[in-house]
Amino acid sequence: MVKHKVLIDLFCGTGGFSHGWIQGGGGIAVSVDNWEDALKNHAFNHPDVPVLNLSLGGDLQETAETLLAYLATYCAAHGIEPEDLHFHLHGSPPCQAISTASHSRASADGYFMVQWFIDLVALMNPDSWSMENVVPVRKFLDSLPTPIPYVVANANDYGVAQKRKRVFAGEGWVLKPTNEGLTVQDVLPDLIGSTLEPAPYMAAKKRWTKLGLDKPFPTVTSCSPSQIRIVSRRRKAHEEPQSYTIDKPAHTITQVNHIVEEIDEDTEEITKRGFTLSEAATLQGWPDLQFAEGLYAKSKRVMVGNMVCPPIAKVMCESL
Repeated sequence: MVKHKVLIDLFCGTGGFSHGWIQGGGGIAVSVDNWEDALKNHAFNHPDVPVLNLSLGGDLQETAETLLAYLATYCAAHGIEPEDLHFHLHGSPPCQAISTASHSRASADGYFMVQWFIDLVALMNPDSWSMENVVPVRKFLDSLPTPIPYVVANANDYGVAQKRKRVFAGEGWVLKPTNEGLTVQDVLPDLIGSTLEPAPYMAAKKRWTKLGLDKPFPTVTSCSPSQIRIVSRRRKAHEEPQSYTIDKPAHTITQVNHIVEEIDEDTEEITKRGFTLSEAATLQGWPDLQFAEGLYAKSKRVMVGNMVCPPIAKVMCESL
């Protein structure tokens, strides 16, 4: 008999993992965070999923009792008997002090929430569990007395047009790549010709030369006179910025927006703009993500940049 796959999603943010879990056929007992704006948006996209504003990282026993009460409520409401339940616990602990994109040094303090979540897993003893974090967390996981299994997943291997790499630690599931190999152009076919704010071509070319780019970037489509690149991160003066073309997967989407820069060969003008929130969400694997009213633009950008790519959660849920 197929069991009911029920998730408790901790550090859920706007609900990327929750969204993918639902797509994979699972149910959600509760999604938990202590960021009210993210929970508001989570509820806006999934009004049937309970959300809980709870400061995680405190007393383990109290936290476990609170979460198990939500699980019991869900099972009672859906008529799920204990023998028919597969309980999955997921967490995406904060990773700012661990990430290579951060200017702060990783330290024991940076891993506090990671260790807290691992301890919670041991206490709650779910049927399966997972933890998502940045790649440098491997060093911490490898240093633990009892090794914790993990994989490094590239989102592009799971139907996401982005080469975002994240560690997924845990047990009881398998991540089998779908190998779709999507590119930016596959999911954002109308990007060419959509840039704004024209600026003189020579001024732009001078700026690129200062950054170390002394020739136009390559044409990526034979059916358009435009040349286009996307800058994912600026470097110091006289250094070339990190960039990619639209026939490749995007670089990692973060709360710092990528800039689309396009040259029109006929007019020799450059136009540029950042990704819209919808475009960034599409590159994260959630093209129909909606935003509740009253949220600041910066908050929305952080929600999108920090989310777990839903297609990976979908594959994980389907593997159970």
